[in-house]
Amino acid sequence: MKLSAVATSLGNYEIPEKCYQLNREFDKLNFFYASTGSLEKLQKMQMVSNNIGDPMFKYNCSILTGNVEERVRVLVEAG
Repeated sequence: MKLSAVATSLGNYEIPEKCYQLNREFDKLNFFYASTGSLEKLQKMQMVSNNIGDPMFKYNCSILTGNVEERVRVLVEAG
């Protein structure tokens, strides 16, 4: 994690992305994409969230992508 922090502070955004992907830290990766404005990658994370099965992660993805239909679907599934 130190590598990703140092790379980010130096302005290199490829290394932290790879670190988060390899360590499967999807919450940090999601925040990273939101911070860098990568809407396309956030939408891919929405697809990943469907495979993970974590309702909170799915909900967070739907908020960051602005997908209201998915947000409602997640809330209904969660009860």
